[in-house]
Amino acid sequence: MAKNIDIEGCSDEELISKYSVQIHGKTYVRSSVMDAIGKRRAQNAARQPGDPGTPENPIFHNGHAYIYSSTNRLIVWEDFQGEIPQDEEPSFHFDPETTETFTLNHSMEPTEAQKQMIQKVKEHPIVFSEDCPKSTPKQLERFRRYGIHRNQQKLTRTQIKP
Repeated sequence: MAKNIDIEGCSDEELISKYSVQIHGKTYVRSSVMDAIGKRRAQNAARQPGDPGTPENPIFHNGHAYIYSSTNRLIVWEDFQGEIPQDEEPSFHFDPETTETFTLNHSMEPTEAQKQMIQKVKEHPIVFSEDCPKSTPKQLERFRRYGIHRNQQKLTRTQIKP
């Protein structure tokens, strides 16, 4: 029989510490606790129809449609009846100055103002500082190897998908 979890007046951390169990150094939390926390987070998110991750505006990634569940988990929408875009992969970005989110995709073109801004920036030299030093050849080699490994991982993941 399911037991209701009283989440009122407790933070997520307090609930997890209250209802968790440690076994061999690992912390286990009952799924009903995580569901209660997720429901509260979904309620606080106050998603409106048309927001990303709602049935009116699912998130498309790797040929699947995703929506948020009632427990605030991003899940695959198995019986999505609409058309799933195959050629573009959207990316979501967050602007820390304005705290706004926006979506970019491969088919978007920059505005004239954005093109002018890019041209202006191209004229300024790169200035390295103590906080932002120039990368060493060793660091650049590590970045290159990581990129190769990441691209191979992406390729194997897309080949496995049906």
